[in-house]
Amino acid sequence: MPGRPLPLARARHFWDDKTGLGVRNKPNVRAYQDKVGWHAKVAGCRRIEGPVELRLEVYVSGRRGDLSNYVKMIEDGLNGVAWMDDRQVIELAARFIEKHHVEEVGEGVDVEVIER
Repeated sequence: MPGRPLPLARARHFWDDKTGLGVRNKPNVRAYQDKVGWHAKVAGCRRIEGPVELRLEVYVSGRRGDLSNYVKMIEDGLNGVAWMDDRQVIELAARFIEKHHVEEVGEGVDVEVIER
């Protein structure tokens, strides 16, 4: 998936007198998760019903955030597309690949979902 990878930021909690405790993500979080799902659909990804293995390579120039935050963002974006829920992920391999010459190589995320 091309484009600068985005780590999942911590959600903000707030109290609403009518509905109680609420959680709000930044608007760019939902937009990025939608982009992940869209790219998966365009690539021909089909929804897997059983357990899955997820492999990620995150290409960045200068890391922002923990690897686990990038993984969670991708997992959430694939919910309903590659699987019903990310609880189906039973095996995970992820790594950063830092790129110093982004103009030549580009930033992005390689995602592989394998039925187990």
